[in-house]
Amino acid sequence: MMTMAAAGRFPAFRVLRIVLLTVALPPFIIGVAVGSVLLYSLGGWGWWRWTIVVLGGLIVLAGAGLAVAGLRSTVGDERHEVAAILLGGALLTAMALASVAATKARVTLDNATAVECTVLALTGVVATTGDTSTPATEHDLECAGGYPTTYFSPSPQAEVGGRFELLVDPTGALRPTTAEHVEEDWWSGLVITLLAAGLYMAWSGWRGARWLITTSGSSSAAATHQTLD
Repeated sequence: MMTMAAAGRFPAFRVLRIVLLTVALPPFIIGVAVGSVLLYSLGGWGWWRWTIVVLGGLIVLAGAGLAVAGLRSTVGDERHEVAAILLGGALLTAMALASVAATKARVTLDNATAVECTVLALTGVVATTGDTSTPATEHDLECAGGYPTTYFSPSPQAEVGGRFELLVDPTGALRPTTAEHVEEDWWSGLVITLLAAGLYMAWSGWRGARWLITTSGSSSAAATHQTLD
């Protein structure tokens, strides 16, 4: 009887549950987020482009909810359950949003056209985002191909009469921007995605292994006690 209890110490369904929660869900969430952005960026889908975005977002939310619910179930007390929900949700949200930002930047780098622009005038303006106002510079431009005619940035990209390059997305999905800005988005998005995914997988793996050993050890002890009685 004790041999049978030891053999069943790590039930297959519990091990599979931990593997799915820790190893399978993060790549799945990232893959759906990245795939949705790529499909949207292809263009030519008409209203299906937004359908893809909505479906992709719903699938990501469902996967994240499943992951958070799985983490919550591996915690014993209510206080730590709240921590599991907050930490797991934050990591999964950062992972999904950063992968979307990195993918958009990568698509721009791969598909955008570099356009040389001449600065005709510079005007200081105030950019307002919510309750935050920051100084910015409006550039009046003359660009090859006639687009764009204006560009805003925190600081002047060149003096009046000077030239600089902008990346123009032919699909119109992204605003014209500088290559340096897009490269920063690409690398920072990639780093945050990998960091958040790594932290989530390490934490959920640790929680899952601890839950597996604790519950299995308790079950084995109970089975041994029942056998001895």
